[in-house]
Amino acid sequence: MNERINLHKRIWTTWGWIIWGGVAGIGGWLFLGRYDAHALAKGEMNHWLIEKLIYALLMGGFVAVAWIAVKLRQVIGARDRALDAFRGSQDLYRHIVENAHEMIYEVDMTGKITYVNKAAEKFTGHPVTKILGKRYTDFLPPEFRDSIHRRFIVQVSRLMPVQYVEAPAISGSGGILWLGHTVRLKIENGQPAGFTIISRDITERRSAEEALRASEAILKAVFHQAPVGMVVTDRAGRILSLNDRYARMLGMEEGRIRGRRFTEFTHPEDVLKNATLFGDLIEGRASSYRLEKRNIRGNGVPFWVRVTVSKLTLEKEQSFAIAMVEDIDEWKRAEEMNRQLQSIIEETTDLAAVTDPQGKLLYINAAGRKLLGLTGEESVSRLSPQAFFSPEAIPEVINTVSPRVISEGRWSGILPLTSRQGSTVFVSAVILCHRNDDGSVAHFSAIARDITEERKAQMALERERGLLRTLIEAIPDEIAIKDTERRFVLANSATVRALKKSRLEEIIGKKDEDLIPEPFATNARNEEEELLKTAKPVINAGSAHPRRDPVTGKILRSLLTTKVPLRNEDGAVEGIVVINRDVTVLRQSEEDKEKAILELQKALADVKTLSGLLPICASCKKIRDDDGYWNKIESYLESHTEAQFSHGLCPDCLEIYFPGSTAAKKHYEREREKRNQ
Repeated sequence: MNERINLHKRIWTTWGWIIWGGVAGIGGWLFLGRYDAHALAKGEMNHWLIEKLIYALLMGGFVAVAWIAVKLRQVIGARDRALDAFRGSQDLYRHIVENAHEMIYEVDMTGKITYVNKAAEKFTGHPVTKILGKRYTDFLPPEFRDSIHRRFIVQVSRLMPVQYVEAPAISGSGGILWLGHTVRLKIENGQPAGFTIISRDITERRSAEEALRASEAILKAVFHQAPVGMVVTDRAGRILSLNDRYARMLGMEEGRIRGRRFTEFTHPEDVLKNATLFGDLIEGRASSYRLEKRNIRGNGVPFWVRVTVSKLTLEKEQSFAIAMVEDIDEWKRAEEMNRQLQSIIEETTDLAAVTDPQGKLLYINAAGRKLLGLTGEESVSRLSPQAFFSPEAIPEVINTVSPRVISEGRWSGILPLTSRQGSTVFVSAVILCHRNDDGSVAHFSAIARDITEERKAQMALERERGLLRTLIEAIPDEIAIKDTERRFVLANSATVRALKKSRLEEIIGKKDEDLIPEPFATNARNEEEELLKTAKPVINAGSAHPRRDPVTGKILRSLLTTKVPLRNEDGAVEGIVVINRDVTVLRQSEEDKEKAILELQKALADVKTLSGLLPICASCKKIRDDDGYWNKIESYLESHTEAQFSHGLCPDCLEIYFPGSTAAKKHYEREREKRNQ
């Protein structure tokens, strides 16, 4: 375009010189004719020189015009040749553009497509006629239109000559293909006039790049999200790359680890062994190695790891090592604990055994071998636990124990076992069912303790308890046991009858307030709460106000109560023992006796009053009654009292009336002995 402008300028300049030369020649000729006439009239001497000078100038002008004409012809010939070359290059350019494999199109400043080559039909699947006049954004997916349009706006605002843009396009079939666009900004008269765009199909490259990026992302994710530590080192053992898991193992930031040798994080006692294996790997004497060693955390605490190291060889014979580091510190501790537990199991006095899901013995400890009469060298792999159950226990094991272990995972109880020597031992056993992750049975384990002697002692104790229970039931006293909340936990039949119940279950768990009337329940509560607080027993305490018949006043129920604290093995009070003895008859008898005594005392008091008032004869001892009659003393007393008289002779009268009698002599001898003592 600029060449065409320059050519036009040169043409107009040449014609200007020709015109100006012609005007100057004509003007000079006219002036010379007039000057000659004037000069002849005046007869000046220099006329000839001036004429020659003017002719010289005119000749020079004509020569210049001729030279310019020749040059103009050369320029016009060059112009024609340039125009022919331009037309040829334009045709060649159009041929190249139309037959190019890339899609070439032009877009004006409004975004409309003003030109597109035939390759666009192959790229977009649309004919050229349906492409021209449309906006370039119509062929972009909606989600990309704004971002691509902004790229074009930025190019215009910054007057960027060229930019490269990759964007998806919608094909005629509705599919998506990726294009790489080289966008050239068109400038006319110093202003943006549109864009010339060359687009190439980069779908396959894009797919390959995306697949590569996805593969790299997967590898990166595998490296950084691996459940074990991942480390890449160079030949010198310097850490080039590591994942987050390894950094967390060491308790340090990645920046503090990268670039340091792995031996810096290895326990000093394991450095030599690890370095030797690493050297063999790098020198090609081994392709990989596996090692359990101790690493050092950032805080100086050692921990166990399992390291698997392999050699990586890339181009140019570059060698690296990649290591997978697994934290096995807890596993090591568990392994050590298992060893300790196994030693404990071997040393324990209880039987410990493991069987497979079919019930075959896999393991039995030394105590179990001794209990069942097995020798230390005898294999148990083919033995079944049922071989050591007594015949009467096998049905229970098959029908009850085994189903419960499988369904509930646990069973505990007492089982009889038979040793190889035929002796029967009773064991308190716990059987467990262990399952795999999928829920299937992995194995069974059992722990059993020999309780044969304890069982014998327990049976003897049960017999004693039965005897004691029989004795308690036979005792007529009311005997009961209460807990610290004063609830009945045990009572004999006498207590049940006294509380007017027919069964023991009717009083178990209840208190006195639920069974006896007031105020007796309140008195019992206060008494027992004081006993639980002070642990001071109550011995043979009787009620000051027994229950009486409201009509006759006779005692209906009177108890003699003993309450003592019930203590456990540590001496703490854990209940109350209550013993009630029914003393109703005795209490009533005592009251009757006291009443009789009171009446007798009253009678005696009345008798003394009469003797103090009665007149008696000084000679014959007769008593005068209220009517004035004189009565014998015995007749008077018999009529006025309940006393009766029998007659006899005292020793003095006996001597008077019967002197020298044997009875009189014995009497006097006894009196003499009393005086001599």
